This record gives sequence, C-alpha cells and structure tokens, in this order.
Amino acid sequence: MILSFLPIDIINRIIPYTYQPQSKSLTRDIENFYTTRITAQKLYHYQYVVVFGEPEPSDRDWLINDIFGLSNQYFPTIVNGYVDYFYNLFLRNRFLKTREDVLRYIQKTETKEVNTQINIFWGLFSIKERNIFLQNINPLQ
Repeated sequence: MILSFLPIDIINRIIPYTYQPQSKSLTRDIENFYTTRITAQKLYHYQYVVVFGEPEPSDRDWLINDIFGLSNQYFPTIVNGYVDYFYNLFLRNRFLKTREDVLRYIQKTETKEVNTQINIFWGLFSIKERNIFLQNINPLQ
C-alpha cells in the first residue's frame, strides 16, 4: 500500500478523509464529466479522423473550438470579445474573482495542451450544459 511509504503523522491526517463520503450531487457530476467527455471525444474522433480523414489531434482541436463557441454563446471573440455567459462560466472557479482574473486565466489556459483545455471547460460545465453540448453535436455535418 502506498501509505506505508509515508510518515505516520501524514497518514493520520489523510485517513479521516477516507471516511467522509462525497455528496450525491458531486458523485453524479463526476460520473457525468467522465461519461460525457468520453462520448464527445469519440464522436469528434469519428467525425474528423475516421470520416473526414484529418490527422489527430484535429478532432480535439475541433472539440475545444466548439466548446469555446458554446461557452461564448457562439459570438465570435474577435468581434464581440467574451460575453457575460463566458465570464460567469469561469467565475465558477472559486479562485477567479474578477473578469480580469478570467482573462489572465484564459491566456494561460490557451498555452496548455488541448486535452487540458478541454478538461478545464468540461469541468466548469454543469451536467445540463454538457448534455446540451452533446445534443448539439451533428455527426457528419
């Protein structure tokens, strides 16, 4: 067991957390994150790599592009910048307090690997928003 490699005082701090069950809503959100993320990835892979013959990771590039689109309510950022919905989405991150914080965070996020970017957005989406995204995917568009 990995805990056997840790000092006893650290083990004693960790163990009590194992006795605290997570809430049903958090458990449901985690399950939804995982299943919907896999579904979106498979649909995009099929559409862009299998059907259109584009090289990987173009499927994930298209996925993050469409996630950005939904997050900004399909308003082009080059014309409109970010809309209130976009800011409110990122203000769900408890470490971001202002719109300026969101802009700095987005700048850093855009330098990350595409899977990381997808996970950040996907994690901020509610279950309803993830499901709306999946319902609007149009394979073979």
